[in-house]
Amino acid sequence: MTALHPAGLELIALDPKRSATIIGPEAFADDATTREVAKRAATDVGVANQEGCTNARVIYVLSGTDAEGIGRANRLGELIYERAGQPAELHEYRAALPE
Repeated sequence: MTALHPAGLELIALDPKRSATIIGPEAFADDATTREVAKRAATDVGVANQEGCTNARVIYVLSGTDAEGIGRANRLGELIYERAGQPAELHEYRAALPE
């Protein structure tokens, strides 16, 4: 599973129905990286309508707690929300990921 996650996105399987994703500060290096992380996080959250044991139930974001950090976290959340509304695309994207 870890091969599917780029820098800034790490999956920790805590047991079935208790999976979490940790998004590190690297996710905010630039806009393209943030968008890619959001796309992959939306896939982790949305594939199979939360039926899979590896679906992220919780996402921890290491963005900082100052106003700028909260802004980064909010922007990432907006991007994830936008991507999560595209289920067919998410399934195609997930299928195209290398094993």
